[in-house]
Amino acid sequence: MSHPVPILSISVEDQIVRYLHAKNDRAIELIFENYSLAMMNVIRSVVKNEAVAEDVLQKVLVKIWEKGDSFNPQKAGLYTWLIRISKNAAIDETRGKDFLRSRKSESVDNFVFNGEAIHQKSVQERKNGVWESVNQLPDAQRCLIDMAYFQGYTQKEISQELNLPLGTVKTRMRKAISTLRRIF
Repeated sequence: MSHPVPILSISVEDQIVRYLHAKNDRAIELIFENYSLAMMNVIRSVVKNEAVAEDVLQKVLVKIWEKGDSFNPQKAGLYTWLIRISKNAAIDETRGKDFLRSRKSESVDNFVFNGEAIHQKSVQERKNGVWESVNQLPDAQRCLIDMAYFQGYTQKEISQELNLPLGTVKTRMRKAISTLRRIF
């Protein structure tokens, strides 16, 4: 009687890295399924326009596909790499002539606070069960998690934005992530 061979479980991140290096189409599918919301949030925070943000995300996915085989997990984590590419692409987009020209002709309605859009985003994230867990964190930790994972700030940017020492931000982030691990 033969025994079934156990299947080794590898993380989604490891699968994506393998697929990127092998130029396998599944890499982009997995990135879109697992990281597109965070990438889109970062892009949206820079370009402030949904249609432009969608275009930028499309360009980012193409760029990742083209350059993915050069990704080095020893230099950065996959999430950090994806967010950095997204943010840089969004910034590049805002520097383009077409973007600047379109911003001059936009109506004032695009610059008015849109509580409904934020509510819809919040509802979607609550459906995913994320906010219930994050809301269990102390305020200082919850703020850092929100800025880092939902708004796309780096730890250095958080430090500058909140006027906190970088070491304090890193320590609070570690504590927050540790607490979230226990919650999950």
